[in-house]
Amino acid sequence: MKIAAVGPERMGTCPAAVQIEANGDATLLVNSLTFGTSPEWAQRFYVAHELGHWLLDTGSEHLADAFALGLLAGTGRRSLMRSLEALNRLHTIPYSRLEALYTVARQLDRTHR
Repeated sequence: MKIAAVGPERMGTCPAAVQIEANGDATLLVNSLTFGTSPEWAQRFYVAHELGHWLLDTGSEHLADAFALGLLAGTGRRSLMRSLEALNRLHTIPYSRLEALYTVARQLDRTHR
């Protein structure tokens, strides 16, 4: 996977996205304004989420979220809750989706202490 920094004029406030070519090659697009100023745990979630879109070949935000949570589980103390707390502060995910992520993260963090 390639990585390319793009400006907010192309991505608005979206911190990251994946661009998938017809041949399956992918480029992770990171917003030079919002991604770089995001906390480290939020950046990890953004990258894992976009990997989920690519590897699962899905446009579903919920499936990409689940993939990201599974990938980040156990990577650090309270890794998932720290990721979601950072996302909450940035207001980049709708509340209903964030609430569902918190429920799953609490369960996974208990398992990976």
